Amino acid sequence: MVRGGAGILYGPLQYNDFGGGMTTGYTVSPSQVSHNGFDPAFQIDDGMPAFTPPPNEDAGQYNGSFVPGSWITKDAGLPATLYGWNMQIQHQLAQDLVATVGYIGNHATNLASNLLNPNNMPQKYFSMGDSLYQSFDGNSQGVAAPFPQFVQNWGGNPQLQAALRPFPQYDFIDQGCCLENVGMSSYNALIASVARRYHQGLNLQVSYTWSKTFTDADSAIPGVHSGNWIQNMNTDNLHQEKAVSTYDLRHILVFSGLYELPFGKGKPFLNHGIASAILGGWELGTVQRMQSGQPMSFGCASGIPGFQNCIRFSRVPGVPLKSAVYKTGAKNIQPFVVVPPGGSLDPAVNTMFNAEYSNVARDGSPVAGAPYAFYDLNNNYNRDCTTDSISYCHGGVNQPYQLPNNLPRVTDEVRAPAYFNNDLSIIKTIPFYENYTLSIKAEFLNTFNEHTFGVPDLQPYDWGAFGLPNNTINGPRNMQLTARFQF
Repeated sequence: MVRGGAGILYGPLQYNDFGGGMTTGYTVSPSQVSHNGFDPAFQIDDGMPAFTPPPNEDAGQYNGSFVPGSWITKDAGLPATLYGWNMQIQHQLAQDLVATVGYIGNHATNLASNLLNPNNMPQKYFSMGDSLYQSFDGNSQGVAAPFPQFVQNWGGNPQLQAALRPFPQYDFIDQGCCLENVGMSSYNALIASVARRYHQGLNLQVSYTWSKTFTDADSAIPGVHSGNWIQNMNTDNLHQEKAVSTYDLRHILVFSGLYELPFGKGKPFLNHGIASAILGGWELGTVQRMQSGQPMSFGCASGIPGFQNCIRFSRVPGVPLKSAVYKTGAKNIQPFVVVPPGGSLDPAVNTMFNAEYSNVARDGSPVAGAPYAFYDLNNNYNRDCTTDSISYCHGGVNQPYQLPNNLPRVTDEVRAPAYFNNDLSIIKTIPFYENYTLSIKAEFLNTFNEHTFGVPDLQPYDWGAFGLPNNTINGPRNMQLTARFQF
């Protein structure tokens, strides 16, 4: 049997962001106060007293306060769209034994996201280096004030980077709050299963999924609903932010079965007498699940002035992400360790990853000693040694800022430990006359008391915790007993 299908699904058009906090244009809040607390502030018959208007009535310029803003773009609000397709081939291998092989794919667009920052300073100014931090006095580094009230409205000394932003009257502009819908995802999977329908007391199914998921928007709220992914880096090139999803579980194998023991009334063996009553009515069930661990998302490194996104670390070429102990198996990691101040974890004992180290050349050339997998392209060691007295700096004098390009937003070069879990159930059914039965069930959840480490600390600068497991996915073995009387 061959079957397949395709379809288009649309997400609901609903507004659940924080639009109530948005400001349209400029605001004026005039107030009139009684001079003595008894007389009215003004007489309505005399009309509204005159008030001083804001210094600038241009609705495109925020008046007197350089604060973050929110923006609903004209193309926001399009419904999320999912294009899906699938095809399956099913064949009966034997009596009550059916095998299925299939393919499932989908592509989604207009996903709710938090990817853009339209007020990031253009990347062409990265070459100005430390000058971006300089106070702006109205004409610095050949940059003129973007509008006459710029410095005055700041109420202080703005930095040069503030004057270089597309909308210098604002700080960070948030589109993710307000119907931003530029996310995408794609999913492709091979599915296979073998199922035995209930026959001679046995019912079982084995299913396997091999899949891959790409996206640039694991969640509309980075780091909250998505597990471990960081905010995107390059808002000018979302294609560069496309990466394997943190929800990508590459291999999933599930086995489930239920077996009714062949004893008791109506069964082949011990089907009468006291043996039938004691040994009859027993069932054994199990569900076993094995799956790949989650991919990892590392960050953030040193920031770039005027560019308010998470800047990723760079990879040291030729150095694996997996630590020596993680290569031997996740169960060999010793997570119970207290690292003294200034110390670091031992990649041969405690941590899943090889560490970050600042003393790596700007071109990524590794140093002698321990295996360091990351380096920070924009820290003082690699970009501007004039701000640090350490003699082994690899940077020059006020080198340009850069966006790293050899570590994706999410990488499956290393994953969290694979997941394994087994649940077991034992059921005894006791009949009373013809219409009454009592079922007693004992269930053992996480039968073998397996532990699977969750996603560890993913900030390379956390030398005393980076790569250290701090939780387990499956809890300790639980046993529960239930009884059901049916009549």
